Amino acid sequence: MYLLEKVPIVNAKGRFYPPISTSRQPPLRAGIEAGFTIMELMVVMVIMGIILTVQLPRLGGQLTGSSLRSAAQMITSMAYSARFRSADTGLPHVLIFDPYENKVRLLIAEQNGSLISKKLPGGITMDDMELAGNPVNGQLKVTFHPQGTATAARLLLKGRKTDSLLLTLYAADGVIHAQTF
Repeated sequence: MYLLEKVPIVNAKGRFYPPISTSRQPPLRAGIEAGFTIMELMVVMVIMGIILTVQLPRLGGQLTGSSLRSAAQMITSMAYSARFRSADTGLPHVLIFDPYENKVRLLIAEQNGSLISKKLPGGITMDDMELAGNPVNGQLKVTFHPQGTATAARLLLKGRKTDSLLLTLYAADGVIHAQTF
């Protein structure tokens, strides 16, 4: 929008008229800045709080499922690491599942000290462990051999609710497969 040139106008009687502006914007009041008031911000915060209160219980189940998948991915990556390290070094490697400490450790067989030790995410527990078809109480020790084979094992991971994931380690190739329940 173009503004007309602001030229002072003087009428025949000598009266002065200020220039006329053709702008449609109202003049800004001095000292007032554009923005939101504290009350408007508080109303938005209350609305967001109500929405979160309603939606958070629904998201809780999805978060448990994601931590269960995260635990399965962690165990799978540690199993692959054990398999490849064993083939690389020519030494058997052992993956130890400790349900009491909720940890998984990787170590070289016949040597002290863990190469890797990781704790499962909160709320995830180990249950119903089997080694070569036999139930195991306590620690489950799976051995990975340099030829690429491993001790057959099964492990049930349980989430906070009814979510569970069965991990099966096949002896022939030392690979873990996951199945949801």
